[in-house]
Amino acid sequence: RKPLLELRPEYESAGRPLAESIAAAGADPDLADFASTGLLQGVPSLYRHQEEALAAGVQQRRHMVITAGTGSGKTESFLMPVLSSLLSESRTWTGQGATPADWWTGGGNPFHAQRDGETGRDAAVRAIVLYPMNALVDDQLIRLRRALDNDDIRAWLDENRNGHRFYFGRYTGATPVTGTRGNSLALAELRRYLRETDRRGTRARQLAAQKADDDLRYFVPRLDGAEMRSRWDMLDYPPDILITN
Repeated sequence: RKPLLELRPEYESAGRPLAESIAAAGADPDLADFASTGLLQGVPSLYRHQEEALAAGVQQRRHMVITAGTGSGKTESFLMPVLSSLLSESRTWTGQGATPADWWTGGGNPFHAQRDGETGRDAAVRAIVLYPMNALVDDQLIRLRRALDNDDIRAWLDENRNGHRFYFGRYTGATPVTGTRGNSLALAELRRYLRETDRRGTRARQLAAQKADDDLRYFVPRLDGAEMRSRWDMLDYPPDILITN
């Protein structure tokens, strides 16, 4: 067959630097710095529909529907108002963030909740992200790992938010683990899952360094950061952003 060519015009730019768009939309003043460190790395300016979505969600507090093609930044459009809200609220948080314990490394250790020891803030769901298919949930997780749990974001939160994290978690049929904490089989299953995830995460980061491909490191969760590890962890401390189907 002859090739099928489809011409697609460029999406309209907001026409001003990222920081100016965020200020014009009435978003939190830290959003430009925070998003440039994670969600919008290397993005000098927003598309017009992204700026309008940010203003609608933050300044006008309106419901919105965004319809646009692949590569139009729809994910960023709905995440920026969420991040703006988190940044504003977190400015009032006191205390300090949790220091996760790798309890799964010992065969006889009991379950230890990921966020035990966290102080100065309420654990609660601030936003729910719904998708019709698990494959889309998994794709969203990769973006959130880059946006909320990369090394630079961790350093920013350590410096500006007392070591707190903006937690996110996937709660679907694929999330470990079913059963109660008194069930030794469920506990052993979770221990095995976390050990394997830890091993795969270390390998992914090594490959990312060897191949100079930063995307590889985000295909596997990091167990010491902002991504919630299990159902039990999320039941004890609900994540700020809950992703489900």
